[in-house]
Amino acid sequence: MEDDMGLNSLGVVQKNIVYAVTLILQQHETVETGKLRSHKLLDGTSRSAFFRALRDLVDKGYIKHNEGAQRSSYTLTEKLK
Repeated sequence: MEDDMGLNSLGVVQKNIVYAVTLILQQHETVETGKLRSHKLLDGTSRSAFFRALRDLVDKGYIKHNEGAQRSSYTLTEKLK
């Protein structure tokens, strides 16, 4: 499945962010950065590594920032839905 979605080329932190976003979206409409940072899949991930991986995922089109949101919130793109 990772091959089909193009996730096999992502790093560990990037994959964990994608998985965490997917899990959070099962219960919420969007994912705020704070909630994502505190997800158990990202325990032990440094702040800089987290934000670098998050930016890379946005740049690669896996997740997107929700326009008009007061806080940083994200959702999956069509590439992963």
